[in-house]
Formats: sequence, C-alpha cells, structure tokens
Amino acid sequence: MCDNGTLGFGHPMLFGGKSTMSMHGAHALFIETDQFDGSYKIANPGAPIGQITEDRLAAILGVEGQTPKATMYNSNISATNGKQRDGSTTLTQKFFPDDIAWVGAMHFLVNADSVFDQIGGGTGEVNWTVELDRANGSTVTYRGGDVFASPGDLTFTALW
Repeated sequence: MCDNGTLGFGHPMLFGGKSTMSMHGAHALFIETDQFDGSYKIANPGAPIGQITEDRLAAILGVEGQTPKATMYNSNISATNGKQRDGSTTLTQKFFPDDIAWVGAMHFLVNADSVFDQIGGGTGEVNWTVELDRANGSTVTYRGGDVFASPGDLTFTALW
C-alpha cells in the first residue's frame, strides 16, 4: 500500500503507461520456486475491486474503489458432438482501435475450439447480438447471423 494506492509486481504488466485495467483481489494457492527463470505465484483471481491506473517500468499502481468501464463478451456454443459451453470475457484495457473486435473474435474462437475439440471441417451457423450503451444512457441493439462451411477448419472459417 502506498498512500491510497497499491503497488504491484516491481515490473510492468503491459508497459502501457496510463491504464484502465481492472484490479482484482486474489487467493494465492502457492508459490512456485524456479531458480532458473524466477519464482511466481499461482492464484485464483476474485471479482474486480478497483482499477490499475499506472503500468510503468518500476511497477503497476492500483486504486481500490471504482472499476473501469468494460466491454463484455458472452457466447453459448453447441455442436453436433453433444458438447456445449458458455463463455465470457471482459475487456477493460484498450490499446488499439481494433481491440474490441479482435478480442471478440478471439473469445468466439477459443470458446468454439473448446466445444468442437478438433481442427476439422463441417458446416455451422452463427447468430449474434451486439448491445451498445450510448453516452446518453440509451441502448442500441444489432442482430445478425450467417451460415458457413469449411473442408479444413470450421471454427477458424466462422471468424471470416
């Protein structure tokens, strides 16, 4: 603790300077001793408790309280192999204008790969809903969908 903030790491996280990453409490499970590459902690993170405001060479600085604005991604994937999975991803740090779209695509790909459980061809259908919160408090909703086929990698093809 330092004044009204918390210093962490002793090195940067992403070395992004000013930051909007979320800060979480965690339950440390154990410390892995590694004499070759340095020791590290294994932990289960908890809910957000604040925001990382600085991501500098010497350390990161977090402030408890208000959490940063977040972009939420949720998906439900099911396949003819009988597997199904609900996935969720939260994005708070945006470095580049395309981050929101890129993280959404990666969220879908990882969840679909977990369910499909192989690189292989097939056919599929994707439906999506995008909800945007406007500055004035109103919400706008976009819905769409597509069907696709691939002889090689169905989940990757679905991204394009």
